[in-house]
Amino acid sequence: MCHQRPDPQQLDIPAFCYTYEFEPSTDFSKVFAVGHEVHDYARHCVAKYGLEPHLRLNHEVSRAEFDESRHIWTVTFASGTTTLIQHEPARTDQFASMR
Repeated sequence: MCHQRPDPQQLDIPAFCYTYEFEPSTDFSKVFAVGHEVHDYARHCVAKYGLEPHLRLNHEVSRAEFDESRHIWTVTFASGTTTLIQHEPARTDQFASMR
């Protein structure tokens, strides 16, 4: 029996799993979309919500520690720089409003 090799860029998880509930998308060409479609969706979300200033691309993380009492991540990059990231815990009432 001959098996056709799938497109290496095709997802093996349904595309909707890669979308945000608050920003649904039906623009994928098929259920198991091609990688560039998910990439385009991510770029759309970054642009729409003004996330670019908060992203660090092509940075290798060498260490990440979470301080539970203060809800702060301390992230150290391979370059030696460190940044603090405030984590906002989800409130249970936020999930109730999504239903």
